[in-house]
Amino acid sequence: MGAEWLIATSKCLGLRTIAVIAASVLLLAIALTLISGYVMSLYSFYDELTLPENVRDRAVVFMGFSLAPFTSLIRISTIDSLISNVSSLISDVGYEVITIALVENESVIVRGVDKDFLRKYVNYSVIDGTDINDRCYACAWVGEGLARDLNVGVGDVITLHSLFSRTPFILRVKGILRIQEPYDYEVIVPYRLGQLIRGTSGDTASIAILILKNGVSLSEVLSKLSLPSTKMPYLLEKVFIALKRLGKKVEASTYRYASEVLIERLGIPRNTLIAITLAIVFIASIGSYIVGLVPFILNKEELELIHEQGVARRKIKLTIALIGIATITVAYLIAKPLTYALSNTLYASVLHHRLSLVTDISVDIAIPTFISLFYVLGLIMGDVSED
Repeated sequence: MGAEWLIATSKCLGLRTIAVIAASVLLLAIALTLISGYVMSLYSFYDELTLPENVRDRAVVFMGFSLAPFTSLIRISTIDSLISNVSSLISDVGYEVITIALVENESVIVRGVDKDFLRKYVNYSVIDGTDINDRCYACAWVGEGLARDLNVGVGDVITLHSLFSRTPFILRVKGILRIQEPYDYEVIVPYRLGQLIRGTSGDTASIAILILKNGVSLSEVLSKLSLPSTKMPYLLEKVFIALKRLGKKVEASTYRYASEVLIERLGIPRNTLIAITLAIVFIASIGSYIVGLVPFILNKEELELIHEQGVARRKIKLTIALIGIATITVAYLIAKPLTYALSNTLYASVLHHRLSLVTDISVDIAIPTFISLFYVLGLIMGDVSED
């Protein structure tokens, strides 16, 4: 007899109500996972811009203490001086110039590269046209993804308007490259041409990429460079070193993520992005309040009947809460992998670079928790009978 009220209420709800709750939560969870995942991906966006995919586990990146890699400027001579005592630990150093420009009224990233460094450390193939030529200063090569977005091909002439030059650059597309991230959605030009587009020349670059020798750890390199690593995790996966000029001196600071340079430059706490994401999830979860009212809308007469037969309101609502929370948990577990599958179609992009979904344990916990919270609030506000 003690469980009769539980069985009676469960029968009242039926499969239709549970299906409506599950479908509503599934759609809400997918939307929240997509939104939060893309907001969180902004934290790693700069990492993807500065680290070639093929060397992300064995490279150190030097950049300026700036708001973004495409506004960064460093002196090559400064880098050469800083790394002179770790030459035995590194196999190569590559310099790139990164900037933003307008092409066909679209903002895109233009990257000046060293052909030999690119060939050695980046997997790519020429799917149309010719390979990169360091001596062609009126030529451009376009990543396959960006070529598709801009609808450009070999032989087309593109006019490139730089933020750092009053004179437009008129370039002919010489090749379309099937190439790894981050180059796939960029215009690629010879290094010297990249400097001109960036409005600089000579002893300057946007970033320097140090390729470590096999078996050399990132911690070992930091130690040799006399840079602090106490705030870094014991097992380093990547390291960014930002250079700040203080008068005639250059101060170097280490970061785990390139975006931390921006955050420190703006004076924003490092957990701000997570806090913003959680706030977005909290506000968007209010929609589940309506889901909490669904049982009282779809099963009003049945719930009134069992209440008249002696089942207390609190027991009816407790049963609906337990069934609803179980349904929410299952729906969220289904929504998570489904969202990743849908992200290939429902993607977000910045400067034509497609953002990859990024998760955080606090957000993963917050989504079902907030949905359940507002569902229960809707349940509390719903009424079993009109008396």
